[in-house]
Amino acid sequence: MRKVNDLFRLGWVLLLTFIVNQQILNGGTTGKIAGNLIDAETNEPLIGCNVLVEGSDYLGAASDLDGNYMIIGIPPGKYSIIATMIGYQKTRITDILVSVDLTTEVNVEMSSEVLSSGEVVTVTAERPMVVKDLTSSASHVSADQIKAMPVETFGEVLDMQAGMVAGHVRGGRSGETLYMVDGIPVTDPYNGNLAVDIENTSIQELQFITGAFNAEYGQAMSGVVNIVTKDGSDKWSYNISGYFGDHVSNHAKLFRNIDQVSPLEQRNLQVSLSGPIFKNKLSFFTTARIFKADGSLQGVRQFKVDDTFYSALDPRTGLGVDGRWWVKGLNLSDGSIGYAPLDLDSLQNFKTMGYRLGTGDSSFVSMNPYSKTSFHTKLTYRVTPTLSVNFNILRDNSWQRNWDEFFQLNPDGLQDHYKTGGSYTLGLNQQLSQTSFYSLGYSRVEYEWLEYKYKNPEDTKTYADLDGDGSLDLINVLGTQQLYSFITGGIQNSWFNRRTLSEVYKGDYTNQLNHVVELKSGFQARLNDLYRRYIAFDVQTGDTTGYVLKVKPQEFSGYLQTKLEFSSLIVNAGLRYDYFNSNFHLPVDMRDPDVYSPIKPEHRYIDADGDGYIDDQEPFVDSNENGIWEAGETYTDIDGDGKFDTSEKVVANEYSLAQRKAVWYKDAKPKAQFSPRIGIGYPISDKGVIHISYGHFFQIPNYEDMFNNPEFTISSGTGLNSVIGNADLKPQQTVSYEIGLQQQLTDFIGFDLNIYYRDIRNLVSANKVWETYDKRKYVQYINLDYANARGVTLSLEKRHADYWSTDVDYTFQVAEGNASDPQAAFRALQGGSEPEVHLLRLDWDQQHSLNFNMTVGDLQKWGVSLSGQFGSGLPYTPSDDQGNLGTAIPNSGTKPLTVLLDMKLYRNLSLFGQSINFYIKADNLLDILNEYGVYGDTGTATYTLAEDRAINNNAVEAINSLDTYFSHPTWYGEPRRITIGFSLGNN
Repeated sequence: MRKVNDLFRLGWVLLLTFIVNQQILNGGTTGKIAGNLIDAETNEPLIGCNVLVEGSDYLGAASDLDGNYMIIGIPPGKYSIIATMIGYQKTRITDILVSVDLTTEVNVEMSSEVLSSGEVVTVTAERPMVVKDLTSSASHVSADQIKAMPVETFGEVLDMQAGMVAGHVRGGRSGETLYMVDGIPVTDPYNGNLAVDIENTSIQELQFITGAFNAEYGQAMSGVVNIVTKDGSDKWSYNISGYFGDHVSNHAKLFRNIDQVSPLEQRNLQVSLSGPIFKNKLSFFTTARIFKADGSLQGVRQFKVDDTFYSALDPRTGLGVDGRWWVKGLNLSDGSIGYAPLDLDSLQNFKTMGYRLGTGDSSFVSMNPYSKTSFHTKLTYRVTPTLSVNFNILRDNSWQRNWDEFFQLNPDGLQDHYKTGGSYTLGLNQQLSQTSFYSLGYSRVEYEWLEYKYKNPEDTKTYADLDGDGSLDLINVLGTQQLYSFITGGIQNSWFNRRTLSEVYKGDYTNQLNHVVELKSGFQARLNDLYRRYIAFDVQTGDTTGYVLKVKPQEFSGYLQTKLEFSSLIVNAGLRYDYFNSNFHLPVDMRDPDVYSPIKPEHRYIDADGDGYIDDQEPFVDSNENGIWEAGETYTDIDGDGKFDTSEKVVANEYSLAQRKAVWYKDAKPKAQFSPRIGIGYPISDKGVIHISYGHFFQIPNYEDMFNNPEFTISSGTGLNSVIGNADLKPQQTVSYEIGLQQQLTDFIGFDLNIYYRDIRNLVSANKVWETYDKRKYVQYINLDYANARGVTLSLEKRHADYWSTDVDYTFQVAEGNASDPQAAFRALQGGSEPEVHLLRLDWDQQHSLNFNMTVGDLQKWGVSLSGQFGSGLPYTPSDDQGNLGTAIPNSGTKPLTVLLDMKLYRNLSLFGQSINFYIKADNLLDILNEYGVYGDTGTATYTLAEDRAINNNAVEAINSLDTYFSHPTWYGEPRRITIGFSLGNN
């Protein structure tokens, strides 16, 4: 495999060299400025007028015979251009906003009246409400816009965009979004999530595409998040910011200890610095962040992980009495928790019921703490005016614990979760001429996830002599948990480590043939290296089980894209090719999948003489116990009577593990697909544009599903308990249709209306049932599930004027499918039901979603920013008070609506030339308990008939109250949180 990868790398290096030498080679990281130059008096086109981007000595163009000019390869941001021509006034246009993949139109009128030497006519550009060359739904959010919003992460920015519902883009499953940073994919192929975090302060522009995205974007079926980071400059700038705060809420009954305010419950500090190392040659941008939060979910340390069931000493006096033992957890007459003496027989009964003696200090302990450090540095070296090299480093480390309601009284038993992400990118960009440029890139993207209680799975801390009998007992053996009670000892008993390494080789070439035709082409090779190790503890025997996975999948893609910009028509058309090789295998015989434990005799034993029959010294078993030698039975006929004698049975001659592995598996087949995309924009006036888009989208299934249970281990016993992966899964596919309208209503108000339909096929499903030779059953992932989503999005923008601005996004959507996740069919089969084949509401099918962001004030001095989210409610499946579904249709109920309002008040000051900002921010300003999880019998999180049944049955409240047991704080949104922050800088 190593030789294959080395050859693969060498091949791409040679191809890169060939492409560069031929100059047939950046997409996704730049935009362009274009327009027309005319004489202000005669309206005649100006020919040969020079237009340059201010501050650049290579970004520029000259107008053609029709007065048209076009400047390509401009990174997103705010710019000024200068137009000069002999006999005309030198003209400067400022505040030109350039966005990724879009053309900013700037038309210039120049006067022939000559001013005094050195004087320049300055005009401020007006950003149009309508983007004429936007041929599919997309939003562009600038650094200034992000700074003004009451958000902390770019994920919160995405949540405010039209088409995003409950973390899902236009009705798709999770893991269907492509994340890119500076043109390089940073999606973790294991589960489709972001591999490395990026802070808001690093973002120059965020592009979020939900329509039919261009052919240069692949491995996504729902959306693209394309982030361009900030560059260094030749001017020094810095920024120091921080905030602190805590939850301020009245919901102490649900969120334990939430009414005790600690100003440092959440704290954040961030520093950014940018400037030149060698002026006009080498510049840098860097930012670092430290963040810590204790979280809103707390437990009580009533028990420790190694607490025993009982004690030989009276915990109240410290004295022992022969034959008497004390147990904590009895429900005394006053309802408190106390201690009581027991004889040995009673002690044994309480041991089997799962009671333990609590030795904790009863202190409050956070059960969802989180801390993170992140770092970003970007170096840009301008080798020549037209050739630049940049090096980009993104790095983050985080630690967290995840709430588990059954550990509320034993919070120290929670596992620790560690995440490390990194991206290291080397890029080269060269302007070949005023009409063409190329970019080359290499990136190494790393992701590691660890979860355990003790780092070393063999650590003796995992064991303790709980009952004093001289032998070690597994701490993670929790005993029999009493009904309606929380766990009173032990730990979360598993150990998991996963690492993904992706090496990306990428090249793009752009050529503006004329002011109408733009051509793009490019390729990408991605070499992945996945490692996964899982260890589970058998609570019955103390043995460990698990697996180790090592696999190196490979991906390749190429694309051709053209953009035609006529005055009355804009066309984006492209074709993409995707190739994938999992570099893994499947069992040849699915009825005997585990090479370590063969079932069929022919797979375990050697046919010594190769005659295909069972012979002397070859395996067989006297399965029918008739004493006669039969095929498939094991014996040696020592006395030659042709009959089986017990004394004649010998040990069979088995294949070695290496011999079995050599013939056990078959390789998965590579997969490939061509995907056409097209988008058309048709301006109906100077203030309105209609667009239509259509596209096919290909996405490799998540590695999490492809390589699940890589050793194909099947659980023993009856029932359906095992799921194995499938390295031969087909690509998942989506066909997308969209029609939209952009319309300007006034100088400051416009709207964007889109209607879409998405047909989604070949989704992964754990639906294929296999039966082994010994009658055990298991399930394999296959391509079977399907879904569709249709909807309307309406975005209204009112730009800042008269001291206020607002953005409102509304989404009406119907998302249906036969399953919401790959495990749905497996759960149905486990429960004895047939997997669903009809279209049902998906888990994220919220039909009405409304987001808004409003800012009031003088943006340079003070302001109040409000953002809100409204949801009509997600679906749930009705059931009875014992969780039985009966004849209920899955997801036929609707959870309560949700309302969330955040607010930020800020004040900007200037002192000694430095900018100072103070703000106070309230998340969930109204402290509303939004219900995201509900009981199936009532459709609400606040009440269930099961609690009434428990009360009527006189349920024992041994460790905790019934009210606490039936309360689920994670079913609700986060309570109100207040933070106070500041920033200091010269930028």
